[in-house]
Amino acid sequence: MNEHRRLSNEIADIKANSYELNEEEKRKVAELQRQQLFIMKQLENAIALGYNVVVWPNSIEEKDINDMVVGGRTKEELEKIIVDNTHSGLKAKVKLTFIKKV
Repeated sequence: MNEHRRLSNEIADIKANSYELNEEEKRKVAELQRQQLFIMKQLENAIALGYNVVVWPNSIEEKDINDMVVGGRTKEELEKIIVDNTHSGLKAKVKLTFIKKV
């Protein structure tokens, strides 16, 4: 999943319906969409239960924290990114709604 995580839903939709993709590629795109939907549902449930959630900004290019470390981000940078992008309640819902549309 991680290798395809940054693929936007719009591109996935276009490619999934494209004759340019072979069956294996179409399957991978469909699986990515299912995984993204599952993750979004988990975040929505966590927000509804009152948990704080981290909603990564679009400026983050790396697929996960490990890639951020390997890419040279410092502990302090990671802590700032996490603190600045941790939300709960209505603010978390708004942030999550925004990334769903991207």
